Amino acid sequence: MRIRVLTTWLSIVALVGASPAWAKQQIADPAVQQAAIADKANADAAARQTVTAVLQRSDVKEMAGKLGVDLKRAESAVKTMPADQVSDLAQQLLNADPDLAGGNTTVTISITTLLLNIIIILLVAD
Repeated sequence: MRIRVLTTWLSIVALVGASPAWAKQQIADPAVQQAAIADKANADAAARQTVTAVLQRSDVKEMAGKLGVDLKRAESAVKTMPADQVSDLAQQLLNADPDLAGGNTTVTISITTLLLNIIIILLVAD
């Protein structure tokens, strides 16, 4: 008898607790969702622009020529790369930006790393 009473009470508590009246639903406002989507799209576009701008620099063109990298193909690859990869490359470039102004030798390593990443992506894409 006690088991039936306990089972009945547990069932009632479970049903009441699962009721939509008790559930707290947190749904984002559609305007907030649209703003988040727009912010993400803007961030992705900015990252692609950062990488493309570096590929158009004269020192990068010179190094790419020495390494035999086709920059037109690299720019096309940037347009089709996943957003997270472009964001990572852009972040590396932004971290290297202070070195670009000072002519630090670390810049050569950063640009070389960028070009090697693009070469690897081009090889994988084929």
